[in-house]
Amino acid sequence: MSVQKISSIYHFFAHLMCKRGYLIQDNNLEDFPYPEEIIAAKSKSGFPDMVLKINEDSELSGGELIEMKSSKSFQIASFNSTIPTAKKRFEELPKNIQDRLIHSSQNKKELEYRDVYYLIRGIKQTPSYPLSKTILVGGSFFETISVDDLLTKSFNQVAIDSMIDPSALNKISSVFKVKQSKFAKTRQIENSSVKIRFRVMTEVDPNANLLNSKIYSMIGDNTLTFLHHESIDSKQKNFYDWHSVSVEIKNCIGYRNLNKAYNDIDKDLKLDTKVSILHHPLNGPFFIAQASIQPK
Repeated sequence: MSVQKISSIYHFFAHLMCKRGYLIQDNNLEDFPYPEEIIAAKSKSGFPDMVLKINEDSELSGGELIEMKSSKSFQIASFNSTIPTAKKRFEELPKNIQDRLIHSSQNKKELEYRDVYYLIRGIKQTPSYPLSKTILVGGSFFETISVDDLLTKSFNQVAIDSMIDPSALNKISSVFKVKQSKFAKTRQIENSSVKIRFRVMTEVDPNANLLNSKIYSMIGDNTLTFLHHESIDSKQKNFYDWHSVSVEIKNCIGYRNLNKAYNDIDKDLKLDTKVSILHHPLNGPFFIAQASIQPK
C-alpha cells in the first residue's frame, strides 16, 4: 500500500498506538519517533508543528495540521501567539510551511481548509513513578465560538473596563470586529521610535482541561486517547471493547475512520482500544478511543 493512502490523522494515531509506551517517559514530546513517512512538513518554531501528507486516493483525505502541547502537570500548556481552532486556511500557514507544501505538491485546492488537531500530553510526578496522559484531539474541542467573536468580545471587555462614556458601548460594538490577521500586524505609530505588535496568549478554561480527572474522569492516568467531534445525540458514558460497541458508536465518524486506519496499520490495535462517547460541557459529544500507555 502506498504511503499516500495511509497518512491521515487516524493513521497518525495508529502509529502513536504502536509506540505508546514511550509516552509515559519524562522526555520531550518532540522527540517521539513519529512516522516520518506520512509527514509532509515540520516546524520547530510556530504553528503547526507537523503537517500530514495528503491522501490522493483514499476516503481519509489526510493533510491535517498537528500542534503539540506538553506540560509537567495535568494542566494544558498555554497557546502562545495562537488561538486553537478547528480548521485553518492554507493561506494562514507560515510562509516557510506553505513553500514546503507547494514544493512537494501538498497544497491541493480541495484542502484549502485544513483540519487542526492538538497532541496534548501532561506528566505528573509521584513519589513512585510518573503519571501521564496523552490526547490527540480536534481543535473544535477548544473553538466553541469563532476566533473572530472571541477576539471581538475580549476587546469589548477591554473597552468597557476603559470606558469614560458607557453610552458609547453600543456604537463601539456595532463597528468593532477584530480579526486575528489584523490583530497580529506590526503597527507604526507616528512620532514613536518603536513599533508595536500585539501577541495573544490563550489559556484553556478549566471546563476544557482534558487533563483534569475531576472534570474528565474518562481520561485515565497512563492512557493514550483520541477524540473526534460528532454530530449525534447520545447519553453514552461507558467504555466498551472495540468489537462489542453499540450501533450508535459504530456509526460515529471517528470510529469508522479509525477502524479503517487500524486495518491499514495493525488490526490487533483494536484489541487494546476501548471506545465510548465523551461529553463536552459546551460543544456536545466526542467519540473517544483510549488505550493503556503500557502495552499488555
